[in-house]
Amino acid sequence: MNSHQPHSEGSELAGHYTENGITVIVEIFRPSGANDWRMEVTSLEDQLTDWNEPFASAHEAWEEFIYVVNTEGIAVSFSVSRSYRGTEIGDRQRQTANDLR
Repeated sequence: MNSHQPHSEGSELAGHYTENGITVIVEIFRPSGANDWRMEVTSLEDQLTDWNEPFASAHEAWEEFIYVVNTEGIAVSFSVSRSYRGTEIGDRQRQTANDLR
């Protein structure tokens, strides 16, 4: 978890994920007092990808991560800093930070 989330609950689904020789750090956490879960993925080169919309569960966040890896590829998805939105399972309409401008 980032230092800006000092009091939060981490998910057991969080951790390092490696595919095709590329490793990222998946952080799934619930800020203190919140019901929704957040997800951030950081490459070993410190490129951050975060989701603007929260998830109803840690499992839902993990499913979204796996969906992105399987559809876009780990190298494409997590090689530059991005923000995703519209991340509900079943709603695969996502936009990168550049698309939001």
